[in-house]
Amino acid sequence: MAVSKLAHHVYNKLSELNVNMRKLNEDYMEIWKDDIFLTWRWWLNIAILVLPWLIWFLLRKKDSTYRLLLAGFFVYLVTSILDSIGITFGLWFYMYTPLPDLHTYYFPWDFGAFPIMVMTLIQFKPHINPYLKALFFSLISAVVFEPVFAKLGLYVAVRWEYYYGIPIYFVIFLLAHSLACKKDFKGITE
Repeated sequence: MAVSKLAHHVYNKLSELNVNMRKLNEDYMEIWKDDIFLTWRWWLNIAILVLPWLIWFLLRKKDSTYRLLLAGFFVYLVTSILDSIGITFGLWFYMYTPLPDLHTYYFPWDFGAFPIMVMTLIQFKPHINPYLKALFFSLISAVVFEPVFAKLGLYVAVRWEYYYGIPIYFVIFLLAHSLACKKDFKGITE
């Protein structure tokens, strides 16, 4: 019986939290419709999301497409999770999102620019040491892009310093590089 009372107590708390979250999402939807949708920052987000993919599609090494996409998907997955964690813990938030229901991570960066930058760095000049590429990528991402996005009013660091991201971006790049450069992929057999 004690478990049932506890389960009921947890259910009541989570039900109340769910109502509050639904209300917050409705409030966000109103802000998005009234103040975000079709503004120049909204269009900039659309460009950050779409243009890198179009350019990559034209410039990619066609025989490496699937390896690069594997690395890009990995980057998208990891950055989306880390973005959600950062937003959940109040470390940062994003001011303008392309869709109202994608405000728990920054879709244009996590799905657009970020994976494309990694795939492009992996693909071009493959003889360059991946640690140098990872350092370049992490510094550009943390020291250039994050402050620029903040100046543009797209990103707000609340309890986060830009340089905190350097080792994170470094590791993400190296893991993605490792995935893309694996030589032991085998065919699927029956």
